[in-house]
Amino acid sequence: MKQTFIIRNNQRHLLLFFAGWGMDETPFLSIHPAECDWMICYDYRSLEFDTTLIQAYSEITLIAWSMG
Repeated sequence: MKQTFIIRNNQRHLLLFFAGWGMDETPFLSIHPAECDWMICYDYRSLEFDTTLIQAYSEITLIAWSMG
C-alpha cells in the first residue's frame, strides 16, 4: 500500500483517506481540509501499512471510498 501525504504540517489531527481500487492521489490533490494533515492510501497490491507515519496524531478521521 502506498501512503502519501497531501498535506503534512504537523497538525494534531489527520484525515486518513483510503482511495478506491485503481486510484492514486491525483484526483484529491486540490482538496485542502482546514487545520489537519491529509494522507491518501492507495495501491493495495500490498496491504502493509506503516503505522509509524500516523503515531504522532492525537485525532484521526478515517474515510474510505470505492466505486465498486
